[in-house]
Amino acid sequence: MGWMGFPKRWSHWVFGILSSARSSILVNGSPTFEFQCHKGMRQGDPLAPFLFILVMEALSVMFKRAVEAGLVKGVEVGKDNLHISHLLYADDCVILGEWNRDNLKNVARVLRIFNMCSGLKIHLGKSNMYGIGVTGDEVANMAKVVNCAAGTLPFKHLGVWIGANMNRIVNWNFIIDIFDARLSRWRATSLSMAGRIILIKSVLESLPTYSFSLYKAPQKVIECLEVRIRRFLWGSSSDGQKIHWVAWDRVASPVDMGGLGLSKLRDTNVALLSKWLWRFKNEPNSLWRRVIDSIHDTKRGWLHVKVNKYLPGTWNNIVKCFESVKVVGKGINCLLKGVVGNGHDISFWLDNWIGEEPLRHKYPLLFKLEKNKKAMVADKVVGGSGSNCIN
Repeated sequence: MGWMGFPKRWSHWVFGILSSARSSILVNGSPTFEFQCHKGMRQGDPLAPFLFILVMEALSVMFKRAVEAGLVKGVEVGKDNLHISHLLYADDCVILGEWNRDNLKNVARVLRIFNMCSGLKIHLGKSNMYGIGVTGDEVANMAKVVNCAAGTLPFKHLGVWIGANMNRIVNWNFIIDIFDARLSRWRATSLSMAGRIILIKSVLESLPTYSFSLYKAPQKVIECLEVRIRRFLWGSSSDGQKIHWVAWDRVASPVDMGGLGLSKLRDTNVALLSKWLWRFKNEPNSLWRRVIDSIHDTKRGWLHVKVNKYLPGTWNNIVKCFESVKVVGKGINCLLKGVVGNGHDISFWLDNWIGEEPLRHKYPLLFKLEKNKKAMVADKVVGGSGSNCIN
């Protein structure tokens, strides 16, 4: 912590908390005498997540220095050759690199040095190796170098499917299975209408939220999930179906409009995906934003965000979903207005920064004559006599 710039007093406080810990062992339900803990942390210590992040920062620095020294080669992404060697999230680590034996051995050496310095050892039994564009036999041979398991695509990481085509309905079966597993434990006939509504709002509607926040769900998946919600709401079971007395559009309306306050899953999916467009504009220096800029930067297409329509994938689906939404007959982009500031982050023609719509929609003939269609507001401002004016 001292090397990272933390004050000495703060570091001493943390050390005092860890070194003063005492524990006892339960023997036949009775605690024994207390003894001093000289190594490690107590189970469930609230400081553990924060200190673990500091330690993983050291691992990140080690990989950065190995890359700078040319010992480890990561992957280059997009036209800007953005170099990525590792991704960390809490205790999950993804290491990216060129597919060669020497590079893999150097990665193993970095992990070994990290083990010697911190005492944290990589659990190879829970680690997997994946190869892009190589055969399964090659992956298995390379996995033997570090004694880890050979994995295949697609796979799950942090609860998200990687390498799967989420436009296919079959890849959403896990969400439908979770719905069925939850509903099988509940007896709709033994619950009141109010109780069923509470369970739907607090449990069923939140189950697909994590997947909905990244992938656009096919319409068939939305229908399958909402059918199960409607059946549970009206007390249907495997023994028989009950009449749905009110249309779903009315039920899934706000309470002040005569509905029950339930959410339509399609609206939830669109809202969660639209947040990525908001983050795209507000996080210009984040790693994921720089990756999108590098991959989807193209000379064609005049949307307010960078997207290559000829490059299918998750980002393309997110932008299409965002652009297709209309509110009171207007696109969402027309309802969002950027704050100009110094003008270096707002596109003159493509962003909505003055008026009620982007200038390319308001003045299409001028936009057609414009040579630099991706010009920023700052590019169009010149110094005047004591003030700035639009060029």
